[in-house]
Amino acid sequence: ASNVHDGWLTQDGSGFPLDRWGMIEDPFERVNAYAALNYQFDSFDLSADITYSTSESKDEIDPPFLNKWVWLGNDFTFDVPNGIEERVFADDGGWTKLHYTFFEAGPRNHRNKRDYLSANLTLSGDVLEDWLWDVNFSSGKSEAELLNRNALRTDRINDQFAIIGPCQDTNSCPAFSPFERPSQGVLDYILDEHITTTDIVSHAMSANIAGDLFELPAGTVQMSAGLEVRYEGLEYSPSELWQSGNLTSQQTPMDASRNIKEVYAEVLVPLLADLPGVKALDVEAAVRKADYSSASSTFTSTKLGVNWAINNELRFRSTFSTAVRAPQLTELFAGQSIGFSTMTDPCHATEIGGGPVDGRRLGNCAKLGIEPGWISNISTERGKSISEGNANLKEEEAETFTLGFVYQP
Repeated sequence: ASNVHDGWLTQDGSGFPLDRWGMIEDPFERVNAYAALNYQFDSFDLSADITYSTSESKDEIDPPFLNKWVWLGNDFTFDVPNGIEERVFADDGGWTKLHYTFFEAGPRNHRNKRDYLSANLTLSGDVLEDWLWDVNFSSGKSEAELLNRNALRTDRINDQFAIIGPCQDTNSCPAFSPFERPSQGVLDYILDEHITTTDIVSHAMSANIAGDLFELPAGTVQMSAGLEVRYEGLEYSPSELWQSGNLTSQQTPMDASRNIKEVYAEVLVPLLADLPGVKALDVEAAVRKADYSSASSTFTSTKLGVNWAINNELRFRSTFSTAVRAPQLTELFAGQSIGFSTMTDPCHATEIGGGPVDGRRLGNCAKLGIEPGWISNISTERGKSISEGNANLKEEEAETFTLGFVYQP
């Protein structure tokens, strides 16, 4: 609903066209370079490659804004038009929500730049005729830079729409009223840009060997084994302005790394072959141990599988495995992040019909005395959200059983 009072237009919603800002497709540019070398020596093979990638992307959202409840009886630094003050006091006791958009500044926008460099070296060969081996070394680093523009500084304009901050010390604050359009001086003072960087480093070395162990009546027993050592490092450096808490959101830095050591072994055992109803029956087993310095723990994953071929057309497969996933560095050590998100009330008129298909949400809301059609006072409002890593996180464990068949006529 909207109305005009004493020449002033009041309108529900944000007060500006939502489709004016943003991009149907965000601009994105990327350049890749790749080089590889392969050479065969008498006793082993060598392969090496190097990759470089640089990219830049841009995106934009709606302009910076202030959206606050105020009581028009307060002592403001600006004059409230008489017509507005009279109407708001008559209808709502002086309380109103002022949503002011600084659209003259243009959209809030971001520029993301990323450089990535990696190199790999692999040596491989065979030994004792039936065994293959390889050793791999890899290293990579990515550097990312995020430029935020048109960020609203909450240390320079407060909830009462007053210009504050260092200009108060010199009595040079630009004049501003939420009932007038801002001057360029206001925009230059309350809006800022800042840069955040993220550096990720990884190094790894792995060695593998695979071959035949011995012969059984049904075939050859095969195995493979290997080890891997990895280093992971992540440094996240928000701008000082973003860390200060003087924006509408806040980020804290993160600098974490860890070493990972893994070993594994796999074996394939043919049990039966070329029998009535059993073209081939194989059993495979695998185990992997991983040690993470960040969690000071050793994790073990296992797999046991059966592969039964009745004939050339029909084959049954079954696998039982246990898997472990260690927490990522960001899940463990990410610094506190403070932002705002739109809140949803499950009992609100547009939400109460959702939830599980058994209708339990309707029942739960009814127990609170809420019937369909109720309008929540928090729905569509924005509330503060806080997230951060948890150094006490433990590994995730999963057990999986699969059973299937393959038919190839």
